[in-house]
Amino acid sequence: MALRLAETLRLTEADVARLVGPNDALEAVRSAHLDLALGTAVNVPRARARLVGATLHSMSAASSSLGLLGTKVYAVAGGAMHSFVQLFSADNGTLLAHIEANELGRLRTTAASAVAARRLVQANPQELAIIGTGFQAEGLVAAYLAASAGFQLQKIRVYSRDQARREHFAEAATSRFGTSVRAYASAAAAVDGVELVVTATSSSQPVVPFEALTTVRHISAIGSNALSRRELCPRTVTGAKLIVVDERATAEREGGTLLGPIEHGRVNWNQVEELGDVLRQDSFSLPSSGYTLYCSHGLAVQDLYLAAEVYRRAA
Repeated sequence: MALRLAETLRLTEADVARLVGPNDALEAVRSAHLDLALGTAVNVPRARARLVGATLHSMSAASSSLGLLGTKVYAVAGGAMHSFVQLFSADNGTLLAHIEANELGRLRTTAASAVAARRLVQANPQELAIIGTGFQAEGLVAAYLAASAGFQLQKIRVYSRDQARREHFAEAATSRFGTSVRAYASAAAAVDGVELVVTATSSSQPVVPFEALTTVRHISAIGSNALSRRELCPRTVTGAKLIVVDERATAEREGGTLLGPIEHGRVNWNQVEELGDVLRQDSFSLPSSGYTLYCSHGLAVQDLYLAAEVYRRAA
C-alpha cells in the first residue's frame, strides 16, 4: 500500500502494477514525446557512475504542462537492478513522490516501442517476432496487444538463445494473454515471413541476420542503450528507409546499433528523425516500400509522464 510520509507519497512496485497498465503507458509515452517535440518538456540524457561490477544510472526530465520535475536513478549490481523515480513540484520544489520503478521502466520502454510501431507501420501485420525473452519480453507482448487497434495481431513468435527459457516464455505468455505465442529455434526462423520485428536484448553482436528480413516492414530495436550494444548489423541499419530515435541527443550518446553506420558515413544524423516529430505531424510521409527502423534508448521524460499518472491515481 502507498504510505504518506510528510508530503511525500511512497509507492512500491506493487502499487505501480495496481495503478497503471499498458494502455496507460501508451498514452503517457505518446504525450511525453509530443510535449518534448513542442518544447513543453525537457529531457536530460543518462549519466553513469561505474565501478567494477556495479553501475549507477541517473537521468532527469521536466514538464511545464505537468508542472513536474523528475529524476530516475537505478543501480545495477550483482545481477540485480533497483530503480526509483522521484517527482518534484515545479511550483515549490516539494518532493511529491518516491516510486519504485522497475515495472514502471518496463511499461514505458515497451510502450514506446508499440507507439513507434503503430505510427511507422503502414501495413497491418498479423504476426510479431520478438528476439529476446528477458525482462522486457512480457511487457512487449502486453504493449503490442494493447496497441492492437493499429496492428490486429493474431500470433507472436519469440526466440532467445536458451531453448528452455524461450519455450517456457511462449507457454506462459500464451496462457496469460490468450494469444498464440510460439518459440522458434533461431532468430532467422522467427522473423521469416514476418512484417514486424522487435529486438530486446543486451547483445554486443547483431541478433538478427540481415538476409532473413525479406518481408519486414518495421524493426524496433529497444535493447541498445549503450555504445557497446549493437543488436542489428550495419546493413540492417543502412537498409532502413526511415530511422527514428527517441531523441537525437540521447542516441548520439547511447546508440550503439547506429554507431558503425554513422562513423562510416553511411548514415547521417540529419537523416534520423525524432519520435515526437513523427508523432505530431499527421502528414509525415512514410516510405511506400522497404522497412522503417526505430532505435529506442529510453528517456527520463517517458518515466516522468508515466510516473505522473501513477502519482495522480495514488494521491
